[in-house]
Amino acid sequence: VGGTYLEGDARGKISKEERIELIANAQLMGIDTNASPPVSEWVGFRPYRPTTRCELDSESSVDGIKVVQSYGHGGSGWTVFTGVANEVVKLLGL
Repeated sequence: VGGTYLEGDARGKISKEERIELIANAQLMGIDTNASPPVSEWVGFRPYRPTTRCELDSESSVDGIKVVQSYGHGGSGWTVFTGVANEVVKLLGL
């Protein structure tokens, strides 16, 4: 449950401190980690850009199918997805 962001961290394994923090966060959300202990863990690196992109890509749009490029949100995608979806609706004129 959850994830972390440590600027400049390129380690391929979760540290003991991160594991403790993630389990504590799961418990704060009401998850009984004694009854449901973690079954796996992994490290992934999310693409990150200094600015996000959310725009209609007229060069990629073909045969009336519109393409919206939306990326660069890093680990904030879950936090901002409704706002981005609203922006996409505006871009598409829906």
